[in-house]
Amino acid sequence: MDKEPLISILSSVYNERPYIERTIDSVLRQTYEHWEWIIVDDGSTDGTGDILAGIGDKRVKYFFQERSGSLAGNMNRGLSICNGDLIAGLDGDDYWPDSKIEVQIKSFEDRDVVLSYGECAIINDKGENIGYVGLPPDSRIAHNEPRGSALMSLVIDVDCFICNATVMYRRSSLLEVGGFVEKYGLPPDFSTWVRLSLAGKFSPIPSCLGYYRKHLKSMSFTIDHVSTFEKQVQFLREFLIENFYTLRDLGFEIKTGSLESGWRKIKTKTYIVQKLMRFSSFIGVDLVNPPILFLNRHAPIKRMIRRIIYP
Repeated sequence: MDKEPLISILSSVYNERPYIERTIDSVLRQTYEHWEWIIVDDGSTDGTGDILAGIGDKRVKYFFQERSGSLAGNMNRGLSICNGDLIAGLDGDDYWPDSKIEVQIKSFEDRDVVLSYGECAIINDKGENIGYVGLPPDSRIAHNEPRGSALMSLVIDVDCFICNATVMYRRSSLLEVGGFVEKYGLPPDFSTWVRLSLAGKFSPIPSCLGYYRKHLKSMSFTIDHVSTFEKQVQFLREFLIENFYTLRDLGFEIKTGSLESGWRKIKTKTYIVQKLMRFSSFIGVDLVNPPILFLNRHAPIKRMIRRIIYP
């Protein structure tokens, strides 16, 4: 590939004033400089647009629109007007380490790689570290090799093991699967990764490539998680039917009854987490992420609680 491919950074933002300057700084400080940044402002009313419009860098292209509420639609708008060979997504409240792009573009020297991602630090509204997401321990899932292996986690566990703040796509591969998935109002990341799992290899990078901010006003707290989960499952049902023969040839065995049973259990857990998130928003204290991060560090306790919930 070109020694200096153009990187298109795509962002859909809405009322990110408290965090957007940190995001801007992380892009402008990138050690790799051959990039363009397409920012779609989905109707911000808090002054976010004034900050973005004032960036004095010709590589930044800012577009304001009336509120649509469609994150996937906004990302596809950016995709339709960008020029890069590689695509990187960045939310308006997240940010990158300075060498993120420089480190990541090396993954695409392998022409079979369609998506690259890395480890991710979880931060709160004050920018304090509250957790860390590493790579999947199963190398087959992490690399999606053989092709389709990532579905063992994406389909069976409905697990978004990739953090969006760290992702980079090969543009041609993303276009081949129809761009970012716009279906049922789903966030564009999970369903797009499912489709890309049939397109080629993933390249996991064992270093921190992003900072994912979780706070009480972020999407992770404000969306209806149960409804989103149900939409994800419906998407997966359709995906499995549409790609039945491809999945069969790849050796992906589909046991519908087992899948549905597993999804019902995950829905129960999702319902509990959603209740805690809504109560957290009400009292202004995060009661969700600290316990989850604690349990992830103490696997025996996590297994014991799972047995209580799912006897």
